[in-house]
Amino acid sequence: MQILNIGGGFRSSTPLFEEIADVVNEAVKDYFPDPNLTMIAEPGRFFPETAFTLVTHVIGKRVRGEKIEYWIDEGIYGSFRPTLYNSCFVGIKPLSRQKSKESSQIYESTIYGPSCDSLDAVAVGIKLVELQMGDLIVFYNMGAYSKCAGTMFNGFDMLSVPTYLVHTNSS
Repeated sequence: MQILNIGGGFRSSTPLFEEIADVVNEAVKDYFPDPNLTMIAEPGRFFPETAFTLVTHVIGKRVRGEKIEYWIDEGIYGSFRPTLYNSCFVGIKPLSRQKSKESSQIYESTIYGPSCDSLDAVAVGIKLVELQMGDLIVFYNMGAYSKCAGTMFNGFDMLSVPTYLVHTNSS
């Protein structure tokens, strides 16, 4: 054997990527000691993952005892399609537009997409402060396989959703 293809799907998280690289390097040393072996890999999520952030609006809310369910204006038939097939998940940060006088109590929450399909669960059993209608939820690491995998299920047209590209200069 001259070429070993180890596949892809690498995450952009530095500690995780370094851990994977260490395991791969040790395995190659143990199982493929030929110094002339060429190893290739697909970058997968590594480059695009952190390139995009998705901001959604809370468009529905239901309180059931100590659990809260939210509906947002994006779901698994849109930008969250990759969450159906693998365990990739994104960072979540709720942004309340209202300065609440209430405590910042944490509730077990579920976030659903807008399609009214029971499969359209974006995040199940997560801990969030209580949000209100119109509040924002920010999802980080949405650059890999998100918008491009969207569908037109139930009349939601991914191509009609506006995309804004914002360049920030770090200097």
